[in-house]
Amino acid sequence: MKLPLREPELAALTDELARWEGYVSSSLLAVEGIRACARYGDRHEREARDFLESISLLPLFVTYDQQLAAAASAAGLVVASPS
Repeated sequence: MKLPLREPELAALTDELARWEGYVSSSLLAVEGIRACARYGDRHEREARDFLESISLLPLFVTYDQQLAAAASAAGLVVASPS
């Protein structure tokens, strides 16, 4: 959601994503992306589900909040904190 919403962390996220190849996302996208798209109607929800079939979903948690990163790491998640 950071890219389309132009949030303050956009530059750091864009720099991090530029290092990656292909379409990859945190497995959280399977829930959050569909939920966000569903607010705009059934067609958008279906399109989100179709798109998710074409990308790799990783058990990865991306956050800019160090306290949240520490908690996620303690819970066993792989954490990335672009800066």
